[in-house]
Amino acid sequence: MKRYIYVFIILIFALSLAFTLIKPFVADVYFKYGKDALSKGEFDIALSNFNMAIRINPKESSYYKNRAQCYAEMNNLSSSFLDLITGLSINPNDTRFIRNSFYVYYLLASKDPFYIPITKAMFLNTKKRYSTDVGVLVDIAKYEKVLGWEGDYSTSLMEIEKLRPDILKWHPDLLD
Repeated sequence: MKRYIYVFIILIFALSLAFTLIKPFVADVYFKYGKDALSKGEFDIALSNFNMAIRINPKESSYYKNRAQCYAEMNNLSSSFLDLITGLSINPNDTRFIRNSFYVYYLLASKDPFYIPITKAMFLNTKKRYSTDVGVLVDIAKYEKVLGWEGDYSTSLMEIEKLRPDILKWHPDLLD
């Protein structure tokens, strides 16, 4: 009888460990389905999949960024902004998350003037923090140009010119 109890305990432990190891993969599957649906404009399906991915693995910042984009596309701007803040709080030094969030901030600022100062502050802080990263500066400049923020865009161009003047002559997002 004791032997069966030990086998049962080991079995429960093994299943628990297996589930813990599999959870991130399951969350990634939901995330992939969410990204696919988002790219097709199927926002309700995307949102459902992002919600499942976050429920399974709430510590993955990219899930929040993509759900934030989905919310922004659905005009649920406050939820979008909250997801951006949540994703950034998971790992404030995640350059990938920061760069990938520029488009969502652009959506927020283009849809509601309330988010313009928030987006400008985010762009300015990011430009200061990554002042030698030309890729970051170009990405931000692209959105400043589209949003019509001429002063901010001119400042970005000057910073880019200091680092890589050649980019201003050929980069498609910076040509007039």
